[in-house]
Amino acid sequence: MSDTRRRSELEDARLAARADLTATVEELAAFFSPRTQAARARARTMRLFHDATSPSAATGDRRRARMVLVAAAGVTAAVVAGLVGRLGRR
Repeated sequence: MSDTRRRSELEDARLAARADLTATVEELAAFFSPRTQAARARARTMRLFHDATSPSAATGDRRRARMVLVAAAGVTAAVVAGLVGRLGRR
């Protein structure tokens, strides 16, 4: 095998590895972008509300969704009570 041919093969392999790395970085950037994360959170929230309120949702999904909503309401109430208490002491 000639030295020129071997260099060409190594250069091709390096370019292919670089292209793979670039594609991976772009996928990760898209996955972790704030816009994508917000869209995912919105979709999960909409699904949660649907499962909690829809009679057509599976019983286990409905039960889990209602527990999550009750827990979120409890946390929200605790945070608001804490803020009101802290502002009332001033």
